[in-house]
Amino acid sequence: MAMKKVVRRQRKASYVPLNENSPPGAEKYVSLEVMMANDPELEKRYRAHEEFARRLMEAAKEEEMEEEAGVDQRPYLSEPVPAQNDGPLAIVVADNFTQVVMDSDKDVLLVAYSPACPHCKALAPTLDELSRRFKDVPSVTIAMMNTDENTPFVAGHRNGEVLDEIDRVPTLLLYAAHPGKGGPEWSFGDYVVEAPENMDRSLSGLTKWILTHAQTQFQLPQEEREEGF
Repeated sequence: MAMKKVVRRQRKASYVPLNENSPPGAEKYVSLEVMMANDPELEKRYRAHEEFARRLMEAAKEEEMEEEAGVDQRPYLSEPVPAQNDGPLAIVVADNFTQVVMDSDKDVLLVAYSPACPHCKALAPTLDELSRRFKDVPSVTIAMMNTDENTPFVAGHRNGEVLDEIDRVPTLLLYAAHPGKGGPEWSFGDYVVEAPENMDRSLSGLTKWILTHAQTQFQLPQEEREEGF
């Protein structure tokens, strides 16, 4: 039985000119491996560049795979925008923050909450009553945003950058109606009032607070005005 000849393939070496003055096609070449074997510093620099190039390629490949898989690349978190959002209590998510909260024609009370927060749970029934009280006032919007599922904006986001974040819950912010609200010159202190932590957060207290800070004059329905408003 004839023996099968085994052909050993030699590793192809990388070659570099012996010096900068070597002409193209010069025969005096030496392998890069030999040079690195005789120059530890050269090998160290080469391996560092090699590792950097490897990581760069891996990062580019990972980013490409994420884009193909539809991974969200935005710098903030958002729940899906509600298909219907025309109830007395508006639902704000990060992706409709500008549309709802930054409406220049509306005085918007935004309540930032967490479902696990006991103070938020205690405030929920009052907030529901408040939204029904103002449902027929076109210039006022009562809204809520779950900060566990949405980046808790104070001023939204612009050019891919998150502008200030709410750092506690519940936080009550009144965004006053103003032509410049949300514009390039807009800032947090200009058109936003934050409710003090020790403020009366009863139905009556919140109603008075909105009446005090709203920029658009309005009248509550007759049945609400009979209660002193």
